[in-house]
Amino acid sequence: MTDFPDGITRIHVETTDSTNRLARENLQSGLLVTAGRQTAGRGRYGNSWESPAGNLYLSLVWHVPDLAAAGRYAFLGAVALSDALKKAAGEAADLQPVLKWPNDVFLDGKKLAGILLESDQAEEGVYLIIGVGVNLVAAPDYACDLKTATGKTVTPEQAARCFAEEFLKLDAQMKTEGFETVRRRWLAEAHGIGTPLTARLPGGSYSGVFTGLDENGALLLEETGGFIRKVTSGEVFFA
Repeated sequence: MTDFPDGITRIHVETTDSTNRLARENLQSGLLVTAGRQTAGRGRYGNSWESPAGNLYLSLVWHVPDLAAAGRYAFLGAVALSDALKKAAGEAADLQPVLKWPNDVFLDGKKLAGILLESDQAEEGVYLIIGVGVNLVAAPDYACDLKTATGKTVTPEQAARCFAEEFLKLDAQMKTEGFETVRRRWLAEAHGIGTPLTARLPGGSYSGVFTGLDENGALLLEETGGFIRKVTSGEVFFA
């Protein structure tokens, strides 16, 4: 069994409906739940996440002081996952992930991984449940997997350990340096900066140019006439 870093308590099950559900039932900061497969994995907006054996399925519980801080962890998680996959695949693989707002990881134009961020309010603050799914060895037709893309076999155990290490490293950095460091890291690997996109929000759809992130992680959309719209949730579609 792979050693996990101090501050992380790992629980593994062979099969579960959802690692996020298991994590929610055991709210303890630093708890990392992994599964060999999921029978009811979920992505954003309740979309199903295909979960065959051999891929990575994990959920990390993390305590934050309030909801204002919570949204930043979508970006921290995405950067940590990108760094973890690079580390696990090795330098020879020359992995170049691309991050799509707010928290998807793409490779060669196809989705490699996704993050689902949920929260639970408690007296002592907010517990985040950071669900991660990575196509390590298998993927549906519209997505990609790491083994096919690189020829490198990374085990779920390796990927989970690397994610835990990189998450802790970035969390410590954000606590001392603020969100700006994570924001810059995310933007350096972001898809579509300076290109047109449409944001589909509950109140309607808005089109413009993706110009970056604000200090809290909101997507900045420059509309016709120079108006900057801040998008904090919704779906985005690039032209």
